[in-house]
Amino acid sequence: MARWSYAPRVQIVGRASRNPEAVTAGMARISRDPTPVPQLIQEARDNTALARQRNQRVVYEYGHNSVAEHGCFSAAIWDIPRLLSLEIVRHRLAAYTQHSGRYIPFEEVARQFYLPRAYRRGKARRLFEAAVDESYAAYREIFAGCTAYLLDKFPRMRKTTAERRATEDARYVLPLAQTTQVGVTTNAREFALMVTRLLSSPLPEFRETGEKLFAKLHPIAPSLFPERYIHALPYPQSGIEAVRDTAAALGLTATQPTATGSGSARPSPAAAGGAVRLVDYDRNGERHLAAALLFHAAQMPLVDARRAVAHLDADRVGRVVRAAYRGLHAHDTVLREFELLRYQFEIVMSEAAYHQFIRHRMKTEVTQSHSPSHGRTLPPLVRNAGYEDRYQRTLDLLEETYHALGADHRAEIMLANGHNLRILCDLNARELVEFSRIRADRHAQWDIRAIADALIAAVKDVHPHVGLACGGRDTFKDGTADVLPDTELAP
Repeated sequence: MARWSYAPRVQIVGRASRNPEAVTAGMARISRDPTPVPQLIQEARDNTALARQRNQRVVYEYGHNSVAEHGCFSAAIWDIPRLLSLEIVRHRLAAYTQHSGRYIPFEEVARQFYLPRAYRRGKARRLFEAAVDESYAAYREIFAGCTAYLLDKFPRMRKTTAERRATEDARYVLPLAQTTQVGVTTNAREFALMVTRLLSSPLPEFRETGEKLFAKLHPIAPSLFPERYIHALPYPQSGIEAVRDTAAALGLTATQPTATGSGSARPSPAAAGGAVRLVDYDRNGERHLAAALLFHAAQMPLVDARRAVAHLDADRVGRVVRAAYRGLHAHDTVLREFELLRYQFEIVMSEAAYHQFIRHRMKTEVTQSHSPSHGRTLPPLVRNAGYEDRYQRTLDLLEETYHALGADHRAEIMLANGHNLRILCDLNARELVEFSRIRADRHAQWDIRAIADALIAAVKDVHPHVGLACGGRDTFKDGTADVLPDTELAP
């Protein structure tokens, strides 16, 4: 039987200073007061009431929100469903560390699943519990079977290695009700936005988490988290709903049919790496990148740099781009000029892969709702070990329960890690290179690595010289990195 969590838990575990309000109030005066900063902060510490008055006036009444970024806090949030963790970690200007289902055996989790308030009584509870219990039973069966398969196929493999590998793929059968914990460190401005977004959610567990987070932060720094300004808001949900209504009024519908997701119409499993499609990019991107490099390194006006690059053939443009890699090592970040070159992708990936993809926050990303219509991802190990039918039947049940519970936002918590999500993302070449360093590395999880490989392949197809910089950190260590050695870069 599954073990239940009934409420999110929140605790502030650290702050950058004992008195964050004094720090922000003192910093706020720098632009208008020549007094040394330490003295400004000390004066704010000596007069808390005045510091709070200044904070609220400057941050919220004048709208200088960046002042609140000087106050930093660390929070622990646990016993929450994975579905909720996505709303937390999608905030870009924060540091996160999250419970990993790849490394922590599921049986060691104290509260394994979150039971939403909407499903705690009557038929809804019976449906929810039955589906979760079945998914848990399937997880244990698939885990044991995959472990045995690996030990039989690879006799020299350590049992702990086989179990970790089996855990990694067996978890695809578990629903987004699976609990997790997240450590968050960020500033007061970002925390205020996070709390507001949570409070504005239609889902009770999201709102409860926002309320608890606010209840912990407000007493520490009431002027940075004032009740008057931090509360539920209709936007952005109101804007999303208005666009949806307008689309319906104009008769705008999807041209491609979607799978029902029901057990009777089982969608085909996605291949490893889901579906990656490059939908927009700059056809002359490498030329524009070369011009930006000349603007910076050769100190040329941009108009001259572009004129010079226009007279170069593709090979010479490539030489300019490749020159920017000289001395590049595994932990280096490519030059900032690469941020001027952007790629837009439409990607269908598993929920399991998306929980890793979302951690790369310096990109623009839009996600569709969690839905069975996006299909499924079948882990190859599960198929090879002979458990494909067990896996598919369990996801069938989770989808049937999703529909029986109303197929709305509340029911999304019933979908599995193996269900797919459709996203639209825009990332620059610099972020792509950084993404590839971690996710194309041989130590990366197979699913997200397949996504990384597909992204890299798409970019190499249109911008081969940019693609040279992509690859996992392991390729630098074993000498197989595509980046050309210094001797080949010399003029």
